Amino acid sequence: MALTGIEAAIAGNGGKKPTRKQVSEAIRATKIDGVTGPISFNENGDRNQADYWIIHFTEAKYPGTPLKSISSSPPLAKQD
Repeated sequence: MALTGIEAAIAGNGGKKPTRKQVSEAIRATKIDGVTGPISFNENGDRNQADYWIIHFTEAKYPGTPLKSISSSPPLAKQD
């Protein structure tokens, strides 16, 4: 995701080193199909849809046992 955004920022800046703002904007505008599904971001830079896992560990050793997966959108921003 980050590399795709950086490549887009460089291309959008005529092949020259982009600013941090240009990279940030390019990453937020990038949409790809990742291993966990489609990845895209909203205007706040939060992922539009994300999977969260609840994993149980019986001891401090990997791997744990996945108990549940939750797909969720980020919370809406408070309106003043």
